[in-house]
Amino acid sequence: MEKGAGNRFTKADRIRKTSDYKRLSTHGKRLSGRGFVFVYQNNTFGRLRLGITVSRKFGKAVQRNRIKRIIREYFRINRTRFHGAWDVNVIVRTAAGKHDTATLQQELSMCLMSIEKSIC
Repeated sequence: MEKGAGNRFTKADRIRKTSDYKRLSTHGKRLSGRGFVFVYQNNTFGRLRLGITVSRKFGKAVQRNRIKRIIREYFRINRTRFHGAWDVNVIVRTAAGKHDTATLQQELSMCLMSIEKSIC
């Protein structure tokens, strides 16, 4: 087995169905930050699942893919810090493009901790 293979971001860790995104947008709670809007709700899958939404207004594909990589990497590395079974859709605001990676990760951390406090 590869080193770090247990720390992968698998398909089971993602929100993939349109119906799940719609359920989140209609029934989920919202938390707004400077660069992100978090829509979250408990799930029945027994694990934290992530969805990422980036509008074309954010920039060209290179910028959109970069921000998605940053968010996925943060969740992959820090997944064990957050307990509970909930779905989170991270909606990226255009203001997030002005910040560096460390600032974005700090905002992700603060918002996810407050989400965990409100759910648990």
